[in-house]
Amino acid sequence: MPRKRKISYSRDEGLEHLPDVSSTDQEGSSLVIDDSQLLTIGFLMQGARAPRDEDLAAFNAAVPICSLANDASELEYGMIGLRLTIHAPKKPLSAESESTRASEEAAQLCLALALKLLASLGLATNTIVIWQGISAAPFLVIPHGSGMSGNVVLPENYTTFANPIELHAGHLLMALDVFSHLQVRRWPTRFYELYHKGMMLFHAPEVQSLNFREETYQSFYKCLEYITMGQVLKKRGEYSSKALAQAFKKLGIQPRDSDDHFGSVVKSGNELSRIRGSKVSHFVLGHESTELGLEEIFELKGIVDFMVRAYVANSL
Repeated sequence: MPRKRKISYSRDEGLEHLPDVSSTDQEGSSLVIDDSQLLTIGFLMQGARAPRDEDLAAFNAAVPICSLANDASELEYGMIGLRLTIHAPKKPLSAESESTRASEEAAQLCLALALKLLASLGLATNTIVIWQGISAAPFLVIPHGSGMSGNVVLPENYTTFANPIELHAGHLLMALDVFSHLQVRRWPTRFYELYHKGMMLFHAPEVQSLNFREETYQSFYKCLEYITMGQVLKKRGEYSSKALAQAFKKLGIQPRDSDDHFGSVVKSGNELSRIRGSKVSHFVLGHESTELGLEEIFELKGIVDFMVRAYVANSL
C-alpha cells in the first residue's frame, strides 16, 4: 500500500520510510551513475542544526544519484554548512557525440537537479538555503557574478532563527516528496529560480538602509502567486486578495495546522497585497518612510513553504 504523504514528518517517520524511496519512481533512483562526472554544491542552511550521520546515510541510500554531507561546524544564528554532490547519469556516446558536448549536457543536468533538490530542502524545512560554491569534474562550470558572502551578520533584534530546527530524516523525506511531486507535475524552472533568488537576496549583506528586502519579498510573492493561482486554483490572471483564502479552503488546511517554528501567524490575502503595494511595488506620496521588515518577508516565505507541502500532501 502506498505511503500517505503528510505536510511534515517526524525523525522516526523519516528513518522508517526513507529506505522505501529507492524502490519508487523517484527521479534518479534507477539511473546508472557515472562517478567520473559529478557536481558538488557547497551551501549554507540558516535556521537549522547539523543532521546526524544516521539521517544523512538514510537519505544518501534512498537517492543514489546524489549525496548530502556536513561540510563545516555550526555557525552563528543557527547556520550550518552542507555539501550536495550530484552524479551525472551514465550515457553511451554515439559516433556523432563529442565528449565535450556530453560533459556540458551532464553539467546542465546536474545543475538542474541541484536547483530543484535544494529548493525542495528549503520548502521542506522553512529555512534559508544559500549556494556558496560549485566544483565539478571533469566538466567546467563557471558561475556568473561575485556570489554572496557567507559572513553575514543579521540585526541583533531579529530572532526568527533563535531556535533553529535539528535537520533530520523527516525533513529529508519531505524534501524528496516535494522534489518528486513537483517534478512529476512539471513545475517550471522559473518557480525554482524565483524561490532561490528570494533566499539568496534574503541573506544578502546590508549596509544601513541599503538592502534587498523589497526584491526578496517580490520574489517570494511571485512564488505565492504561482502556487495559489496556477497550481491550486488552476486560474489564469493575476493573484487577488481573496485568492489565498480560496486556496487554503481547497487544500483543506488552516493556519493553525502549521507547526513551524516561526509560529502560526499567516497574513491574510488583503494584508499580503497591502504590503506589496505600499512597501514593495510602488513609491508614491505617503510611502517615503515605509520600511519592509525581515519578519514580514519570512512569514511570506513560510506561507509559500506551507502551501507547497500541503499541495504535495494532497497530491494535487
